[in-house]
Parts: sequence; C-alpha cells; structure tokens
Amino acid sequence: MYSLQTSVASRQSVPSSRRTPGSWIPAFAGMTYRRYTGTMASPTKFIALNRKARFEYELERTLEAGIELEGGEVKSIKAGEISLNESFVTIKDGEVWLTNAHVKPYQPAQGFEQDPTRPRKLLLKKAEISKLVGENKAHRRTMVPTKVYLKNGRVKVEIAVARGKQQHDKRASVKKREQEREAQAAMKQARNS
Repeated sequence: MYSLQTSVASRQSVPSSRRTPGSWIPAFAGMTYRRYTGTMASPTKFIALNRKARFEYELERTLEAGIELEGGEVKSIKAGEISLNESFVTIKDGEVWLTNAHVKPYQPAQGFEQDPTRPRKLLLKKAEISKLVGENKAHRRTMVPTKVYLKNGRVKVEIAVARGKQQHDKRASVKKREQEREAQAAMKQARNS
C-alpha cells in the first residue's frame, strides 16, 4: 500500500508518470501537497487454477504472461468460465501459444462464437521467449499454465517451466500431503482437548 504525508508548504507537483517515492503531489485544489511514499499494491483476482499441474509436474520457475483474446472471451473469463485442465503451452515460430484451454462461449455474444479450445497467443517479451526456447531444447522442460487471474483489470496467465514427475515421485507427494493433514488434525485435536 502507499501512505501520504501532507504539507502546507508550496511544493512543485510531479506528473503522475514520473511520480516516485518522496515526490510531492497536490492534495486538493493547490492548497496543500502530499508526499507520495510508495507504490499502490496491484489488486489481483484469481479466476482459475491448474491443480493437476502441481501434481503431474515439478514446477521450477514461473512467468507472468498476457493473453490475446477475442470478442466475448474476456467477459467469459472474468465470469470464471475457463478451464486449464489438459492445457499446455507450445512455442511455434518464435511465438508462445496456450493450447487446449477451454473458454466457455459468452452467451450474450451469440453471433460471434469461436472454438472454445482454440490456441491463444501469450504475450511475452522476446528475451523471455528465447529463454523458454533454450530451456525447452537444452533441458527438455515442459511449460504448463498454472493460474489465470486479473491484474489491474487485465487477464494474465501464469506459466510454469516444469519437469515431469515419475510415478514414485507422485506417490511420495501424496504420502507427504497425507502426513501433513494427519499432523494438523492431531494438533487441532490437542488444542481442543
């Protein structure tokens, strides 16, 4: 969050595009000025999670990407009508694509329907794309979407660079999760008695 300090002394106002912590902004009608002491936290709203990806893959690092959408897809996604199950990320001709993600058609936009599982372009910088290509070729890594969320009103996709788990790794993660649940239940029971 940000905090503001007020001052009656006349200060030179800084335009919002060049505002940094410590600069002065007008409070109201030029009467007083307030010192801008930080940045606003960006509000995020999670829309969809890919829980299966955490079970099937060992996630190494994550990236945030924008997504190119058409028509009513934005409204449909904001309403939570997206599924990341069975979806994956591919690289074709130097572009990153989200494949097989299901976006339910937006009902009020009846005349402009599209394929719900069509490939959608992900928006990344060239340096990030080249790094993904290098990891994909050199280390045989998979890229999977893990989350879809809104950040400042824009739809974002979190991509994870991952390594596939083998069967014994999956069993170990299930066993660990069950032990943690049992320990929490025992602690809760001890607190209540």
